[in-house]
Order: sequence, then structure tokens, then C-alpha cells
Amino acid sequence: MAQPARIAILGSCVTRDAFEFADPSWVLSTYMARSALASFCGRPTRAELPPYTNIASAFQRRMVAGDVEKRGRRWLAKKHFDWLIYDPIDERLTLADFEDGGVATVSQEFTRLGLPADRYRQTKFPSQEHFERWTAGWQTFMELLDRLQIRDRLIVHRAEWVQRVQGSDQVTTEPEVIARSSQSFARAYARMAEDIPPERFITVSEALQVADPAHRWGVSPFHYVEGYYREFLEKLAGVTSTPPPHAELP
Repeated sequence: MAQPARIAILGSCVTRDAFEFADPSWVLSTYMARSALASFCGRPTRAELPPYTNIASAFQRRMVAGDVEKRGRRWLAKKHFDWLIYDPIDERLTLADFEDGGVATVSQEFTRLGLPADRYRQTKFPSQEHFERWTAGWQTFMELLDRLQIRDRLIVHRAEWVQRVQGSDQVTTEPEVIARSSQSFARAYARMAEDIPPERFITVSEALQVADPAHRWGVSPFHYVEGYYREFLEKLAGVTSTPPPHAELP
């Protein structure tokens, strides 16, 4: 029997949640969330930070530690995956720039450390500076994948912020917030398309780009209906029908 395909995710719940509906032909080997590319590819800070134990959840501690200490680059180098899926939804998060040149991602989980905000400078989404920092991070990310000879394993999940909630006149958030965010993500996807061929992008049908009013994480511009995730998996199967040439056996 064929081995299940090993999937690594650098992104957010929009990709991770799809694997709740996956069959045994997939195995989620690594998941790193709450790490903007500018931080993922940036320098770790040597500033003294509060202990990770300030964060109650073990998963949240792991995500914050992975981002702050740049652990993601280590698991990339180990190549314990057949396919790497990137989605940019967590790029919406603020960047923390420390005096020593280190950078971190200001997720809700990061704020639970209790570090005073005056300890770092903030670069907020969707400012021009934030986009330029993402662009620099993307370029470094491409260079890293090339150095490891794994760019051909990368798949981009073209996730979007959605406004409509299924079966309701409710909206996920203010339309102007959706518009600003969508404009920034459109610029990011256009930049990615300069480096990644179109067949390595997965875009779910517009009819399924709708928020689930009963989503377990609540209503959000990126908490989709079940049909969205199922179609994503169908398209993923098509994209991965031919293994990348550098894929290694488990």
C-alpha cells in the first residue's frame, strides 16, 4: 500500500482545518502558524522575554516559541515532508521589531507573554512598510527553499478574506477592512506568481468562499464552510498527483 503523503503547513487554520476532513492518504507532519514571513526569515531577538509558561496552552506556547526562536527554518532543513503548503492569512499580524534587530510576530498568543508593547516597535498590516517587509521575507524564503532544493514542493493556498456569512445577512467584519486586506493579499499573490507556477496555486471556487456561522472557531473572514475545505483537498490531490522530484521516503 502506498505511503500517505506528508504535508507541512506554514500558514494558518485556513489550511490546517481542511485536514480535519482528509482521508488516510494524507498525514499532517508539521504545522507552524502565527509566524509572518518577515519574522520566519528574520533574526531572533536576544532581548529578555517573559517565560513561555505565561501562555496556558501548550500549542500556543509552541507556536510562539517557534516564531520567536525561528525554529521553522530547522524543520524545513530536515525535509520531513513531501509537500509544503503556504497560506498568507497570518501575514495580517503586526510585526515586533526589537532594538537588537530581532523580529517576532505579534499574535494574540504572543501578547499572552505579557511583554509590554513599548519594548518593541510595531509594523502593522496592511501598511506599505508591512507589505515591503513581507516581500523581503518572501524573497528570503524562496532563497532558502532553493538552497534546500525544495521549492518544487511548495504549494500556495490562495486563501481570501470573505465578507458573506452562509445563510445570513451578517458580514464577517467591516467591508472597508475586507477591502484593505484583500488589496494587500492580491499584491502578495501577484508577487508569489512571479516565482511559483500557476499550477501550484490552489484557489477554491468563489461560491464556497463564504464564512461558516457555526465554525468551531467562530465567525471570521477566514473561517470557511465545510465545502470549502473539501474542495481544497480535492484540488490538492490534483496538484500533488505527480510527486516532486526531490521527495524523500519516510
